[in-house]
Amino acid sequence: MLKKVASNKRLIVQGIIGFLLGRVWIYSINPFAVAYFALTLVEKKGRGLVFTAILAGMATQVYGTTYVKYILIMLLLCFLDFLVERCSDLSWSTLLIGVGGGGVTLVLGVTNAFLSVNTMDMLFIAVLESVALVALINIFQWGVRFLLYENIAKILDSEELISMLALISLSLYGLPNFMDGLFSVGATIMYLIVLYVSYRYGASAGAVAGAAGGILASLTGSTAAAIGLYCLLGIGVGMFRQAGKILCAIAFAVMGFILAFVFQQEIIGVVELRGMMSAVIIFLALPKEVLAMARTDYGEEENPFDKDDIRTLANYKMEDFSGAFRRLSKSFARFDGQRKDLNENEVEHIFNELSEQVCGDCVNCKQCWGRYYQDTYDNVHGLLELACEEGKIDVIQAGEKFSSRCIHLEDYIRKTNESVAIARMNLGWKNRIAESREAVSRQMLEVAGMLKDFTVELEDVKEIDREEKKKILFALRGLGLQIKRLSVRKKRGGRLVIQFLARRREKNCVTGRDICSLLYDTTGLRFRPSGETKSVVPTEFESMCYLEDVNFKALTGMARVAKSGEKVCGDNFSFLELATGELLMLLSDGMGSGIFAGEDSECLVEVLESLLEAGFQKDSAIRLLNSLFVMSYAGQTFTTLDIASIDLYTGRMEVLKNGSAATFVKRENLIKTIYCSSLPVGVDLENETKHEEIILEDGDIVVMVTDGIIDAFPGEEKEFYIENILSNIHSNNPNDIAGSILMQALERCGEIAADDMSVLVTGIWKKTGKV
Repeated sequence: MLKKVASNKRLIVQGIIGFLLGRVWIYSINPFAVAYFALTLVEKKGRGLVFTAILAGMATQVYGTTYVKYILIMLLLCFLDFLVERCSDLSWSTLLIGVGGGGVTLVLGVTNAFLSVNTMDMLFIAVLESVALVALINIFQWGVRFLLYENIAKILDSEELISMLALISLSLYGLPNFMDGLFSVGATIMYLIVLYVSYRYGASAGAVAGAAGGILASLTGSTAAAIGLYCLLGIGVGMFRQAGKILCAIAFAVMGFILAFVFQQEIIGVVELRGMMSAVIIFLALPKEVLAMARTDYGEEENPFDKDDIRTLANYKMEDFSGAFRRLSKSFARFDGQRKDLNENEVEHIFNELSEQVCGDCVNCKQCWGRYYQDTYDNVHGLLELACEEGKIDVIQAGEKFSSRCIHLEDYIRKTNESVAIARMNLGWKNRIAESREAVSRQMLEVAGMLKDFTVELEDVKEIDREEKKKILFALRGLGLQIKRLSVRKKRGGRLVIQFLARRREKNCVTGRDICSLLYDTTGLRFRPSGETKSVVPTEFESMCYLEDVNFKALTGMARVAKSGEKVCGDNFSFLELATGELLMLLSDGMGSGIFAGEDSECLVEVLESLLEAGFQKDSAIRLLNSLFVMSYAGQTFTTLDIASIDLYTGRMEVLKNGSAATFVKRENLIKTIYCSSLPVGVDLENETKHEEIILEDGDIVVMVTDGIIDAFPGEEKEFYIENILSNIHSNNPNDIAGSILMQALERCGEIAADDMSVLVTGIWKKTGKV
């Protein structure tokens, strides 16, 4: 009920201003009322009331052809408004209504000029009025929106302040003249506005209010010097504002009397002095709540860091973290890498141990290592090197001379095999540790790269122009919403993101679709709500986020079956739509089939989803997962990974493959096949992902399959059968296509699935319309 009363009050104020502006005539023209009416057409509030009020105001000042001319101008603007509403591709904007209004005014003015006696003078006035109309529409727009949507207690910014002062001063100029010889209502209100604005906003705003008041005074009979005098009053009050309202009022009155005395009542007369004193009395009588409310926002301290400073600070910190991880990565990579064989020091150590353990207590030691030193040394080293190469040696592999001379040959061979086996086992552990260090080094390097990418993304976020932001703000308020903390920024790729706190003002229902349609009318771009945004605006403040919509829509489908005899399918998949506008098709085939294969592929898909949703780059996420799988399974098991990343803004598709089956793209009757030549995830740390890019078009179909589908067909060129199936399918339904491929694969293998079979299908089509 209160909201309805407040809305009615706004409409009444709208009508009063329209009536007063209808009475404002300068050089027999009135572009002020026409500009005001044009803006009510843009905002679509109170159009009929303002139209009637303006005509009523004009009727008190003019008649005849001039009156008819302005009726025709406003009716033609209403006709243009009707055409714009009927045309789905157009919507009113300040620029469009300014051009339309200026054009209509110019045409009628020129026509009127040729029908008049003083044609050249009338032509000049017609051009002047059309230019003034365009300018006034741009000036009035902020004040009109403030009157329609804003809380009266809101602190006005510079555009709103200037616009409101222009509307108020012109409305005061249109006040009927009564008791002018005794008291001026217009002068009283203008002095009060100068005093209040100076007290609330300071000296600079007071000067602007004074300029508006001086212009009004000069139009009503004073000289142009009144503009300077009013500005002095506004500046003077603004300088005393910190001292309180009483001193401000005293300063205002004293300065007024001084100016009246200096100029000897040539500019400020008795009537103006009465208005000035009346304004001071009214100002002092204003309740504390109003004055306290006027100054509340100025008691707050500004945040020492603005958004750019915070963003820069975050970038520096992220770069520091990135550098620290890179240095840690180099530290881990500095240790020895993996080796296949024992090095010379390790072989020499085994040789010394064997010589001490076996030959040290032997009675023939002096003979073997004295008289036959070189022959013994060569034979022992030969046996040791042979054991290192083959892993084990026998007695028969020793030379005849050495066998006949060594009385502990069997014991020596046994201890050699044991020592080499222990050394090889230690080498295996060292290799395992080295492999883990290398994996950790790679992971740290990937994390460093991800942090660096994040700093780049922070730098790419930019706030849009302030005027565009205001345009969106007023448009949202025009839906009957209360808006707080509006943020409109461009992210990487130039995509707009609009975030705000909102609640409904009235009982009418405002949906996300309504907001998307409004944003399209305002910006010319399609928008979609983020996943967390509610579909209906609630009655309490709620965070809302709208993203620039993609240019393509996608439909997905899938079909799969587990290996015959298994209860669980070893394949796992996901269709993941990211906030960046990318649609990801993820398909993973675990080694073997059944529960264990399903767990491996499920783990891979789930972790990859988390990394990509967090904003990690696809390559970095895959390398990180590959190193984790290598560390976990030591190359004993692996999982294929097939990714198709479709940018729904541009249609560009990036295919990333690790040991997966071929991917197919159908465009009408043409089929493109993308093969894989890389290893699965978890086989080798050095594994590289295969990349391929393709630009998709309207109606293209993307098909991904696992090895179970491919291997169901005979021969070496198995992909030919899938291509043939796709060529003969005329449906655009992704689920139908996936089911058809699966059924034909099962028919080929006699309805017995020799492996897990999965098919993913996505079709994309260009979007049209607002939402």
